[in-house]
Amino acid sequence: MQDHVPIPLALEIRAMGSLPRIFDGDRTKAEAFLTEFLGYLMLNHGVPGLESPIRQVALALMLIKGEKVDLWVKNMIDTIRRLHLVQHSVPAVWNEFEKAFRQKFVDSTGELHARNQLDKLKCWTVDEHVLQVTTPDDELTWPTV
Repeated sequence: MQDHVPIPLALEIRAMGSLPRIFDGDRTKAEAFLTEFLGYLMLNHGVPGLESPIRQVALALMLIKGEKVDLWVKNMIDTIRRLHLVQHSVPAVWNEFEKAFRQKFVDSTGELHARNQLDKLKCWTVDEHVLQVTTPDDELTWPTV
């Protein structure tokens, strides 16, 4: 029964762990960036300042750098700066940022690429498959365990 008793939070909580790697606009790394960032936020749950969705977005924007992303980051910062730090610090701010990030950077061609790879696979008939798995003596070759 003791394993169901909540562990009290520490009174003085400070940020832990490493910040996620800088995201430079490489679409193949966008999902990994979001996963690392959300993991960082989860690890630092309860840290003063990091509970604010506006500050979460500001921190994420600080980690998005490079020629491919500079204009997008500038536009996002301009949008965030118009928000009131208290009145607008609601989960919808993070949700909208994440939605905008995914629309702009997550590789939407991943599924298409996978489908193309599947289409390239050769479809074997039963007879062709049998020819592939038999020995010259026409005996089936069984994998060893």
